[in-house]
Amino acid sequence: MTETVSPAPSPVPSAARPEAAITLTLEHSVAVVLLDMLGRMDESGAEPVLPPLEHASERVAMWVLRSALEGAVGEDLAGDYDAALDAAHRAVVSDLGEK
Repeated sequence: MTETVSPAPSPVPSAARPEAAITLTLEHSVAVVLLDMLGRMDESGAEPVLPPLEHASERVAMWVLRSALEGAVGEDLAGDYDAALDAAHRAVVSDLGEK
């Protein structure tokens, strides 16, 4: 299943606004893995995966992406989160081997 993640639409036409809304299309399993990863990156006391964020806007952008992913796949994870995440990990690695 493919998930489409879209931020809220902009009231200003895209030609007049370079930061107009975009649409990303991700495999469901990739969206689940990203959602989990972003959640872990935002935990207090978590060991950094990447260099520190350089600007406050980067944290906000991460929150916006995480929120959009939660809206797209969060309900699917409401049951057995660990099993769903494990299946997503396997699917992403499997898809990588096929390409």
